[in-house]
Amino acid sequence: MNEARLQEAIDVIEKHFGTLRVGQSAQQEHVYTEEEVRHYAERYDIPYPGSYLSAQGELLVPPGMVFMRPAATFGITDAEAPPQARLGIYTQTHRRYFRPVCVGHKVLFNGEIIDTYERRGFFYLAVKWEAKDEDGEVLARGEEWHTLGFVRKA
Repeated sequence: MNEARLQEAIDVIEKHFGTLRVGQSAQQEHVYTEEEVRHYAERYDIPYPGSYLSAQGELLVPPGMVFMRPAATFGITDAEAPPQARLGIYTQTHRRYFRPVCVGHKVLFNGEIIDTYERRGFFYLAVKWEAKDEDGEVLARGEEWHTLGFVRKA
């Protein structure tokens, strides 16, 4: 990557980071499709469906797929931004699962930024989230630490 493109990505990240605030919240909905779950299972060598079946025979989503993605939720979504400024790197996660998620069922995520900081040239955000089903039953909770972008400033 040339220096100008690198600096452009850093500038975009830094500008966006300045707009993020502790306490800022966001909501997302997601319906895990069978295709998406099978792709995930194949990628991580998980025998699927294997034991990922409900008592009624419905396909279940592997728990590792059920979490709120901080950079996708609070990060840079502008398709015109340099690719290195979009998404980022997971650095830490704490997750707790309470109930299985069935393939094809809607999951509602609520997340809140609990911290933002810059360290060693990377811009970090920490998000606390909760996932519920359409009836409002809690499926999972967690906290995720994530960088904004894949580059760091010198």
